[in-house]
Amino acid sequence: APELNAIVGADAVGAVLEGVITAVDVPGGLAQLQLGRGTLLVSAADARVGARARVQLLARDLILATHPAHGLSVRNSIAGVVQEIRNDVHETQLVTVDIGGASVLARVTRDAVAALALSAGSPVWVLVKAVSMRSHTL
Repeated sequence: APELNAIVGADAVGAVLEGVITAVDVPGGLAQLQLGRGTLLVSAADARVGARARVQLLARDLILATHPAHGLSVRNSIAGVVQEIRNDVHETQLVTVDIGGASVLARVTRDAVAALALSAGSPVWVLVKAVSMRSHTL
């Protein structure tokens, strides 16, 4: 939203989501966080199973795909549906994606929106690197 951009700056726009830790891989330094209809691997090896946690997903760090992704180093892929596309800063657009009870924002170029033929109702997969997220247990 323009008001939020004015306060935090365009690079900090995104979403803060809350979920439940369902598994912890201490040696790997990751925890599995259940949110929406999917799970995310997050850096939170000190978390305990059953704990609630919040994760910050910045719009600039999310990648959208129109098909499930394979063969990538990206650890997280959550199926969703485009809710809204609105103009953002410079030549970009903010795409709001419903991931099943929670929404995230992805910043993409106008060219990418056109090339992927994105519109409200389009099925997408939201991709995010585990190291791109900040998490905090509650």
